[in-house]
Amino acid sequence: MSFVKSLLEMMSTRPEAWAWAFWVPCFMLLLAVAKGGLRLKSTGVQWVGGAIGLLALVVFGWFSYHYLVSQQYLNAMPTQIFEVSWYFEQGHPLYHDAQSPEIYSMLYGPYLYIFTGTLEKLLGPSVLAAKLAGQLATASALGLLLVLLWCRGAKLSTSLFLTGIFACLIVLDPLGAYLDRADNFIVLFVVLGAWAAYSPWKIASIAFGVALGISVNLKVHAFLYFIPLAWLAWRTGYRGKSILATLATAAFVALLPFWVYSNISLSNYLWILRTAAHHGLNAPDFVNVVVWVGCLTLPMLTAVWLVYKQDASATADALRRVTGLIGWLAVASIVLIIPASKNASGPYHFLPMAIMLPLLIVELAQAGMPFPGNTSAATAGMFAVILSWLISCCGAGILRSYQYAAFFKMRASTAAGIQTEIDEIQQKYGYDHILLMGNSDNDHFEWTQVRASLVFSGQPVGLEPVALMDMEFGGVRMPTLPEITTALMAREPGRKIIWLVPNEGVPFSMHSYYASWANNEYQPSPPVYDEKFRKDFGQTFQRIASTQHFDLYSN
Repeated sequence: MSFVKSLLEMMSTRPEAWAWAFWVPCFMLLLAVAKGGLRLKSTGVQWVGGAIGLLALVVFGWFSYHYLVSQQYLNAMPTQIFEVSWYFEQGHPLYHDAQSPEIYSMLYGPYLYIFTGTLEKLLGPSVLAAKLAGQLATASALGLLLVLLWCRGAKLSTSLFLTGIFACLIVLDPLGAYLDRADNFIVLFVVLGAWAAYSPWKIASIAFGVALGISVNLKVHAFLYFIPLAWLAWRTGYRGKSILATLATAAFVALLPFWVYSNISLSNYLWILRTAAHHGLNAPDFVNVVVWVGCLTLPMLTAVWLVYKQDASATADALRRVTGLIGWLAVASIVLIIPASKNASGPYHFLPMAIMLPLLIVELAQAGMPFPGNTSAATAGMFAVILSWLISCCGAGILRSYQYAAFFKMRASTAAGIQTEIDEIQQKYGYDHILLMGNSDNDHFEWTQVRASLVFSGQPVGLEPVALMDMEFGGVRMPTLPEITTALMAREPGRKIIWLVPNEGVPFSMHSYYASWANNEYQPSPPVYDEKFRKDFGQTFQRIASTQHFDLYSN
């Protein structure tokens, strides 16, 4: 059993394994279908699909549980969200200005930090409480999508399969770019927006506006996800007053946090958005996004071509009935490629838009699209491509969920050990010192992801590395070490500063995760902390103690 487990884990890390995972089933299905045909309408085949979808959801849930109870993350972004959410709850500005000695703000909208901070406040500040917000959003989105597909006329087995496919897409995309970010909540509110778009009730226009307003607040470009939903709402009967109510509600909800909270500055938020606009586009990300969208739409385009070859008249009629939905979905997707291709972005921007694909499948079925049931040798290749894509997606998604669950389970003791180390440092020094998490090199950045626990105990954020990279890449000047030291010590007179720096690697030698492409040539990432900062640190701070993972430096 251990041999099989090791073999699967080794294969999953090799790109060519996924090519074989697609083309081998494709070739075998091609031979089988060409020889004897295939009946996809059979009840057995449909329930097998439902069982596969259910398995994908169960394994995804198993992974989600192990991630929830772990102290670790898949990348550094959740740390920024968790610590800034609590910092905001304690009355500090959510978005600092350009002169701030502390750097911690990002371009995400206020609701992300409000949702996360609320759970931290209700359950007590902890990594589990902070993670719970995003996990609840994802679980709710999957559950509501399943029920929505069922209510729109899809069989339970089909609904399970399509929802399972969406769960697989989440883990097959760079998962670290999705977990605990705004995208968790945007996916949920896009699903809620779909419910409202289909609803004939008058209050549905208000619900649609709430979903739109929160999503736009989370990410400015999120209105793109609602463009195809707006067509569904128009078909449902949204007119005059309903449209006005939707737009007014959306604007009110999007701006509400800036009016309600005195420590959320609209002008500072707009400054951060302008800074992020200077990040520019990334050619490799653009290619990845286009390829990802192409792979995502491959089975549906192939299926439409297949049924068109079998019954051109019925297929054309069905497509004609949903032309508006397809057209606006295409327009919104093309525009979405721009923010998805921004430096440090990627295909995960399309996950909320991918919700429209199972809805489109149901819409086409209701519009009379023929089902690609019996096939012949002439169309065997199309069937093989469709089925192999589905098999590969489900297989890879289920395996990836299992691997993530195993990863967090395996690393749980190491992460807990580092957290215990931080807790002991806080107990010894936290009552009369300002504790700040520093960095060494990129190889040991993972050790510093427990930095949120310092903020949970009342320490300042200081310099948040991901936010610092983001600001520097946008052209913002990094504050000097004396500026940071003076400001923090003036806030808490009589307390000296202790930096916790990983004891492997040179202090503050980390390089930015941002890279740019100029003149079609890769530009290496610059250091996060400039030479003057490192020189000032060496002259001002001396090592006073060491633990298993950290050196402690005080002024």
